[in-house]
Amino acid sequence: MDVAKKLVSGRLRAQEAGRHPDPDLLAAFAEKGLSQEARNGLLNHLAKCMECRDTLYLAMPEPDTQQVLLPSREPRLAMRWATVAVSVVILGSVLVVNRAVFRPASAKMADAKVLPPVNHMTAKPKASMQFDQSGEVRLGAAQSASRGDEALVTGAKLAKKDLSSVSWGLSANGDVRRSLDSGKTWQIVPVSKDASFRAISSVGDDIWVGGTAGILYHSADSGQSWQKTGPALIDEIVHIDFSDPQNGVLSTANGQVWNTSDGGQNWRLK
Repeated sequence: MDVAKKLVSGRLRAQEAGRHPDPDLLAAFAEKGLSQEARNGLLNHLAKCMECRDTLYLAMPEPDTQQVLLPSREPRLAMRWATVAVSVVILGSVLVVNRAVFRPASAKMADAKVLPPVNHMTAKPKASMQFDQSGEVRLGAAQSASRGDEALVTGAKLAKKDLSSVSWGLSANGDVRRSLDSGKTWQIVPVSKDASFRAISSVGDDIWVGGTAGILYHSADSGQSWQKTGPALIDEIVHIDFSDPQNGVLSTANGQVWNTSDGGQNWRLK
């Protein structure tokens, strides 16, 4: 402040008093210490007076080189670091996006390997067919019932076929025996512990066996259960022959012959 005053006073010493601003006013202007109104008035004078402008220029303090250069360098350095930071952020974003894009593709390929093979049909499916998530075909209720009826019919046919391979006979001890393989093997069928049988006849599921003391047994379920029946006889039964489940004839050891036409409910002596 004092240096500026001395310089301004030296320059204005030779000029007329009252025509130029006070040295303190110029010094205050150089130090930016004037009010806006005083500053505007001084600027009007400086616009007209070259001598005061030169004096003010000499009174202005010299700028500090380091203070001027540092701000210009620091922004450049900051800009460089900012550029590097932005580049890192952009590169990271690209990597994340690419990774997100390719990961679903690999997941889809893995899922494709796990998927079960697709069931193909060469013919047009019927309307009553239903498909579930496992890929199997389920028939409708009507077709299921039809298949069930077919199974029953098939079972009945098999049962009839099996009956044709069933054979009945008597052992040497008078036991009833049955073969399920056309006589290859035999098994004893229990009927009565106290009886020894001498004659047997079979028609389908109906089996007739007779033995000592005129004992006669009948089974209507292929030997599953037995019922004692027949006329009151004393002599052993030696022969039985049924042509069908209703009509049959038997004979005893003393020569009597009995016949029935109602499946053994009633017997008549010939």
